[in-house]
Amino acid sequence: MRSNEHIKEYCKKFIESPENPHFALFIKGDWGTGKTYFIEKLIEEYTDQTEVKKSEIIKISLFGVQTFEDIDLKIYQALHPILSSKYMKLAGAVLRSVVKLRIGCDLNSDGKNNLSIFTDGINALFDTKKESSFSTKLLIVDDFERALMKPCEIFGYFSEIITESDTKVIFIGNEEKIENKDKYLQIKEKIIGMEFQIEPVFDEAIEQFVIDIPFTEETKSELKAIVKNIAINLNCRNLRIIRQSLYNLNLFIEVINSFEEEDQQNAIIVFLILFIQKSLKTISITDDISKVIKAYFHEQISYLEYLNKHYKDIEYCFLYDRVNYIPLLRYWHSIIFDGNYQTEFLTSEYKNEKKQIEISQTNQRKKLFVLLDTWSDMDNEVFRKTIMVINKEFESGEYLNIGEILHYANIMIIFARLGLIAESVDKIQSRISEFLNFYHEQIIPVKDWIMLQMGYGGFSFNIEGLESMEFYDKLKKINEDNIYKQSKLDINNDINLIEKEITVFCKNIILANGNNKYYDQPILSFLDIDSFYEVIQSLPVRNQEIIISAFEERYGKSYSNEPFNSKYIADYINLKKLAKKYTSNNQDFLYNPQAYFKDKIAKRWLELVAYFEKKDPNLLKYTNVDNKA
Repeated sequence: MRSNEHIKEYCKKFIESPENPHFALFIKGDWGTGKTYFIEKLIEEYTDQTEVKKSEIIKISLFGVQTFEDIDLKIYQALHPILSSKYMKLAGAVLRSVVKLRIGCDLNSDGKNNLSIFTDGINALFDTKKESSFSTKLLIVDDFERALMKPCEIFGYFSEIITESDTKVIFIGNEEKIENKDKYLQIKEKIIGMEFQIEPVFDEAIEQFVIDIPFTEETKSELKAIVKNIAINLNCRNLRIIRQSLYNLNLFIEVINSFEEEDQQNAIIVFLILFIQKSLKTISITDDISKVIKAYFHEQISYLEYLNKHYKDIEYCFLYDRVNYIPLLRYWHSIIFDGNYQTEFLTSEYKNEKKQIEISQTNQRKKLFVLLDTWSDMDNEVFRKTIMVINKEFESGEYLNIGEILHYANIMIIFARLGLIAESVDKIQSRISEFLNFYHEQIIPVKDWIMLQMGYGGFSFNIEGLESMEFYDKLKKINEDNIYKQSKLDINNDINLIEKEITVFCKNIILANGNNKYYDQPILSFLDIDSFYEVIQSLPVRNQEIIISAFEERYGKSYSNEPFNSKYIADYINLKKLAKKYTSNNQDFLYNPQAYFKDKIAKRWLELVAYFEKKDPNLLKYTNVDNKA
């Protein structure tokens, strides 16, 4: 027998029985286990042709109710659907006043006083001794524990309906969340004749969720197994959270529609494991998302469970295995916690990632990548020779990409600690430091350092093990210096783009979630402002407006309460010089539209200067810009 099937059978007999049982049922269970879903599926079986008709069943929620009159209104709204319309919700305060004052009101223009029933109170609706046009055979009362009334007051309200009318009552709630538990249990014995604990029926519920949410047929066929497996691994029993994750996944699907098939599946899995854990509060906005993902793929467990495990085995601490590419790794924090489902932007970033992978895959032919892939299968002779060749390649400068350097450092340190090579960790660190001293100017800069934490060239590495090493900070500093030098060259070359491709130029300078071409670089300080100003002035006014808008976006002036990036302070002097040039060349704009718009642009440059000064008052000491040039 399927779980909860016996509950369904009992409820049906209870509802359809002609006798008055003089007690109510209580359907209980944890939040999100499917109590409401269970009852809704049950009452779907009743139609206008069944003995108990659908029109004879009403359902209300006690969420937030504070008084008896609030419950009156909930029941009355359930009996009169017109009261649930958006127009009546707008008039809710007026309606409540009408109810309290027992004023007659004809809501549907049928000439009858729709609220006159309140003269005798809401219980009159269920009084079979009085003539009434209402026939209610089942009253379902949901969210018992979410009422702001005491349990004894709620039971007191419904007691007359339960004992004196032919209407059956079923309560639904999470008993563990009910306050004043002792009082509740005492009174419950007099009102509740039978209670049932709902257990989540995952297979059936997940199948129904996937049907209800408009996924494509192809997605539906694969999604059921994926969701069930993830829910089990994350120990998620909350069906409400699973449904919410699927609903949001359906919104996110558009982002990954153009992805390769394997990447689509990986993105779906990552979305679900992150969204469910966020909803369960087992991860927070401060957690490292790359570690959360890695924990799940390595262990098939939640991040919280992963952190609670204490691994002392050195082989585990320096786990080194091949990982699948995770699409949009740098953006998952924004996707999950900020709801960033920008299709055009994220699709563009995905394409950029795939290009980088194509480039990096050519590096797998190097001996270092052969070692990473096959070292566990090597015998003594092959392993020794491979290590010697790789050390020689490293010292001769064949590994200048930062991902390659980190891979070399990590695998050699692992081998040293496992006793697979004779060198000590200190000796390896010394060799890497010497390498960095000699090749620091030739090392290829990497703008996206965060991506390296997940891996490079299809292999992961233990970032925690490297961060404690002396050379790590040195390598990071070399990377920052080389990015700075490269940005200085690039921005001056990109000035040539202004006249031909102004949108490309502006896209490069706008801050784009930490991944634009000049992220964190004070590019305005790199420019000769006189030359830059002459180039800008040669453009149509519309293009000049596009440029000032791009810089406003870059520095955060376009947003409210945006934190100021202190790395841009170096731009202040040249920014002030540029604003001064604009204002000094202002012309009378009488009969001169161009002068009028340039005057507005000049004011925007001045406002940007003021924005800098507001964010950092210390900048005001730079008063004589000309002398500082």
